[in-house]
Amino acid sequence: MIPSSGARTLGMVRYSALGVGTVDIGRRRRTSIRSIVPKTVRVACAAAVLVVLSYTPRAVAQTCLGDCDGDNAVTVDELLIGVNIALGLIPIDDCPAFDDDSNLEVTVDEIIGAIDYALNGCPGAPTPTATPGGSLRIQGVCLRPGTTGIVGCSVGTQVRAWRCNDRAACASSIPSRTLVGSGGSAAGGNFTFFADANQVRNSLMLLDADVEGATVYRNMDFGPSTGGSGGGAGGEVLDANLDPSSEAAVRLLDDAGVQNFSDDGVRNVIEAARVANQATIFTDLSAADAADLAFDTAAADANVQAALQAGMLTPTPAPQPVVVPTITTSRGCGAAAVFAMNEQVPLRLRVDASLGGTTLPTVLIIIRINNNTIFGEEPIATGEDFFGSIPPSILPPGDYLLRVQARVPGSQNGATATCPLRIDPAVPHCNTACDCDPGQRCVGNQCVFQGNLLYCCTSATCPAMATCQEPGGGFGVCPNV
Repeated sequence: MIPSSGARTLGMVRYSALGVGTVDIGRRRRTSIRSIVPKTVRVACAAAVLVVLSYTPRAVAQTCLGDCDGDNAVTVDELLIGVNIALGLIPIDDCPAFDDDSNLEVTVDEIIGAIDYALNGCPGAPTPTATPGGSLRIQGVCLRPGTTGIVGCSVGTQVRAWRCNDRAACASSIPSRTLVGSGGSAAGGNFTFFADANQVRNSLMLLDADVEGATVYRNMDFGPSTGGSGGGAGGEVLDANLDPSSEAAVRLLDDAGVQNFSDDGVRNVIEAARVANQATIFTDLSAADAADLAFDTAAADANVQAALQAGMLTPTPAPQPVVVPTITTSRGCGAAAVFAMNEQVPLRLRVDASLGGTTLPTVLIIIRINNNTIFGEEPIATGEDFFGSIPPSILPPGDYLLRVQARVPGSQNGATATCPLRIDPAVPHCNTACDCDPGQRCVGNQCVFQGNLLYCCTSATCPAMATCQEPGGGFGVCPNV
């Protein structure tokens, strides 16, 4: 199991399999030894400690042996815990800080080293100094799998804090981020160090630690917002744990693209991955296998998937072209558009197109009659009227649908306009040229182009001095207006 983010209760791990009960290293219980060790043994242990206290201190490794609670000091209570571990009365996980050589045993030399620190103070994990320009205190717990579940990272494990310069690549690419601070973990995996708050304001941050060999655990959080307070040890604080679930969350975010998530979305995915792994058993796993297990568990969790979906930013849609084609015949469209067989069908076409309010100069069009293409995909200028005609004899009697499809070059965005019409040889359409389109004459009650162009004398489209026909049938010349 993994404690909640920001928790300082590494020791709150149940050792029910060992029959020992719960040990809280984060808040040391001075009576925990009394509940485990008989009085005669306690007396012997105390005597042993007093005897060893008379020894001359000797040089030891630069880690604070025996500092069970990570407060950079070794107390008599902690020395008694070490002696009891050495005697095999309580497990090494009660205070891994005594196991200097990581062999899961506590030796006399390690007890002597702890006594030296009890007498002379701990050299490891010096008090952090604040960074000028407004300090950000970065603190948390580095956790890894152990023989009894999740335990603190080894004393001295380096924890680094980075500012993400490229949100998309920060998790996987060192050149995409800037190191802003680092520090070593103390007993129990606790770490504290400072960074310049002004360097990371309003920025995504990545924390990482080399927990075991080449295995790195990561977490993400955010620097203080603009306007936050700073200064010294009482400045701003960032709490972030590094453990298998935080590594799983970073992997999930990286796979989905961190740049696609809001700040709250990132936090919610990290929290959902933590909750999903609360019951996950990591005992005796390697750090790499624990991270893989946490990832698989989180990825299969419905709440994590919901957080991934909900946390994604809604992208601002790119402006799409607006294409508005129109097509009609000289007699309109629909029931009024009736033409005789062997009659030309005059067409009028116009396409307007814009992108983000800006007029586009050209579009590509296809004109079809029913499903037959009569005008292949060709470019035409927008915003202008184009005239054409369907030649006579191309359409047998029947109902037809004229369709123009227009789209923007290089895009599939477009629109379609339609115009129904009918070809009906049985319906007389004209008596004179005034019933026909300009230039046509009425022959056998059908409008046709035949011989010289003929116009209606009373029409506004009658060209000056051109031959024309009166509505009553007589012929004349268009007036010179």
